[in-house]
This record gives sequence, structure tokens and C-alpha cells, in this order.
Amino acid sequence: MRWNDTLRRAGLALLCLAAALPAPSTAQLPDPDPRKELINELDALVQRRFLDIDKGFGIRRIGGPGTAHVFQAENAEEQSLTSRLKASGADLTMYLASVSAQGDEPSGEEVRLSPRLGIRGPVWVTQRKRRPAFDRRPLWRIAKQALAESTGATATRENGWTISARVVRAADASCVVCHTTQFPLVTDGPVAARVRQTRVGDPLGVVMYVYK
Repeated sequence: MRWNDTLRRAGLALLCLAAALPAPSTAQLPDPDPRKELINELDALVQRRFLDIDKGFGIRRIGGPGTAHVFQAENAEEQSLTSRLKASGADLTMYLASVSAQGDEPSGEEVRLSPRLGIRGPVWVTQRKRRPAFDRRPLWRIAKQALAESTGATATRENGWTISARVVRAADASCVVCHTTQFPLVTDGPVAARVRQTRVGDPLGVVMYVYK
């Protein structure tokens, strides 16, 4: 009987101790790269630019007027975000790949004859000084990965740089008026069998945000 009382008192003491201990924290650890959210905000604004049918094609949608190499804010929202990106210390440039990145990378001669087939850029966002930029050689592979992802996005690191690739899609019927052909992931057979009419929701290209 005395032994049972001792066990009961020991159990009560353990319960009281457990109740006095602080509850485990459920708060998430902070993201090791706080600039990721800024990149998400920038992509939302860039995607909006691709909805404007009066902005021309390709790289001109994200480069400023008169130059395709500097991102120029067009409204207060873009100006505010650009300021916050600069304040974060991010060294950020953008590159653009067309939907042809679904296939094999074109040769230098093919790009010379049709520049839109290759990787376009850089477009400087936070740095205006023209200097050697990120080595673009991995970008075709990264754009291809993004186009193959069901989410239309991928992120990786190359030589100390973070590359966040986001697919641009045909958002509505106005997009397919100009973007008339699509290149599915088929690399053999006659060209006619590999090309079909672009549909709403199809990928049109990939914007890549390269930063460190």
C-alpha cells in the first residue's frame, strides 16, 4: 500500500512538472533567403507586363524604352519594389527564354540568324553598371526544366548565384493571336508534326531571375 502511494505521488509530481514546462514552439523558422519574397513580387509584376498587348514582344516587355538591358519601373508599385530590391543588397538581373527551350539548344549560327531562339538578356534590375554578368551557359537547361515542371517554376543555384525560373503562359485569347505556333516536347519526325496552334494556358517563354 505504501509502495502504491509512493508511485502515485511520483506520478503527480511528473504531471505537475510537465504542466510547468513551456509548450513547444510551432513558429516556422525564418526563410534563409528573405529576398525570395521580393522575387515573387517582381515576378507578379513582370507577368502582368506580358498581359499588355501593346508592349511589343519578348525582352522589350521587361527592358526599358530605348534599351533592352535596364529594367525601368513604369509605376509607383514597380518603383517601390525596385527600391526595396536595391536596399536588400541583391545583385539581380533577368533573362528570357522562348518556348523553343523545350527542345535542343540552338547553335551560335542559328541564334545569329534568329536571336529570339536563344537566351535573351541580361536585363539589369539593381545594377546599372555594364559589367560581365552571370555565366549564361546553364540557363537553357534551367529554362527547359521550368517548362517541364507542372508548376511552371524551378529554382537552383549555380556558382553562388540563385536562379529562379518562372514560365510565362498564354493567359487569354489575345495572347494566341500573335503567338500562333507551339513546340511540344517532340524532337523527331517532320516539322509539321511537331507544331500546333498555341492554346490558352500554353507556355510562351521563361523569365529567369538571377541574383545573389
